[in-house]
Amino acid sequence: MVEIAICDNEIKFIGGLKKIVSEFFDNLQVDYSIDTFSSGEELIDVGMNVSKYNILFLDIEMESVNGIETARKIREYSTESYIVFVTAFAKYSLEGYSVDTTRYILKNNPMFTEAINESLTSILNKMKIDTELFSFDFKECSKTISLGKIVYVESMNHILTFHIIDNGYKEYTLRDSLAKYDEMFSTKGFIRVQQSYLVNWKYITRINNYIVKLKDGTNISVSKKHYGDIKRRYLSLKGEL
Repeated sequence: MVEIAICDNEIKFIGGLKKIVSEFFDNLQVDYSIDTFSSGEELIDVGMNVSKYNILFLDIEMESVNGIETARKIREYSTESYIVFVTAFAKYSLEGYSVDTTRYILKNNPMFTEAINESLTSILNKMKIDTELFSFDFKECSKTISLGKIVYVESMNHILTFHIIDNGYKEYTLRDSLAKYDEMFSTKGFIRVQQSYLVNWKYITRINNYIVKLKDGTNISVSKKHYGDIKRRYLSLKGEL
């Protein structure tokens, strides 16, 4: 889930930007939520909970507390949030970068939608969120889904069960070899933890005592022979190695 905040004192502009951002994430099938704020004060009043937002779109010219001051307050709580300034004025660009802003986009930019989409694409890459889409002919239906929605793939008697987050937790099946998908997804952050399981590392909470623990509570035994390599690969993907 990508948490987004939009802060601007123009209600009509908030609606337009929210529509652009929603369409971007809907097209990528990436789960998201958007909260809107009509002033810097309103956003600051969230307090330390402002750190939950992965991406914040801030106007600069706001009454009472402007976008620069709002961003400085946000940075007291979070250094990891991505701040995008969206404003009608170019004169604040240098001051904006002093609070480690990701992008500075002018509201009158004739390519405004494209600029917003480009900034979001760049941020998702930095967040290591996989937005690549794959099409599958499952027994239940044909489906195009983002790899980021696949929690793990389980193989039994040449039947693969895809455990997927898709408006809830769902399972889809097809007849194929797990080795094929291991090869396809190995560079996409999936780990073959044992002969019958291919797991998306982003859903792993930890690997310990030859067990992979997933965020949904699932426990999967790990190949003892390759345990060290599997754990090192997981830590590498997390950026801890």
